[in-house]
Amino acid sequence: PKIVVGVPFTPHTGQRILTHPEADREAMLLAVGAALRDVCDSNDMSSVHVNFCQLDEVRALEHSAFLHRQGVQYHWHNK
Repeated sequence: PKIVVGVPFTPHTGQRILTHPEADREAMLLAVGAALRDVCDSNDMSSVHVNFCQLDEVRALEHSAFLHRQGVQYHWHNK
């Protein structure tokens, strides 16, 4: 099994890891990254996936040794 962080579960842009507006977001993201690794390791999970995350989330997760998966999204508008 794996852990998936991706609410909403669509390619809609926006934060995946929510923090209080007055909180130190960088510190919170680093703590969440470490906690995700701990939960994964302690529960014998195969991996953690954070889908469609923001750049600040990518940087914090990379600090916790997560790999950055490159993705492509196609957006179109009906006219």
